[in-house]
Amino acid sequence: MQDYKVTNDRTEILAEETHLSELLTLLSAAVDDPVEGLAGYLVTEDPTYLPEDTEIKMMIRTLGRDRLLRLILARVLAVSGACDVSEED
Repeated sequence: MQDYKVTNDRTEILAEETHLSELLTLLSAAVDDPVEGLAGYLVTEDPTYLPEDTEIKMMIRTLGRDRLLRLILARVLAVSGACDVSEED
């Protein structure tokens, strides 16, 4: 298991956010229920839960399951107001 450090580098945060947004947009366009497919992949790491779209699979492999989960959680926490991942210390 890789260790991921939390960063406050705005450029890195924006790049990861952009990558996640692009991935979610592609998933939404490719399948009726992107949440079900993404959840299945995150739980099992089995790519059969993902659409056959090569670009989607490449983006997910580039991010990796652990990083993807961290990005999604950070977005949820930021939207809920539990934390602000975009602020610098």
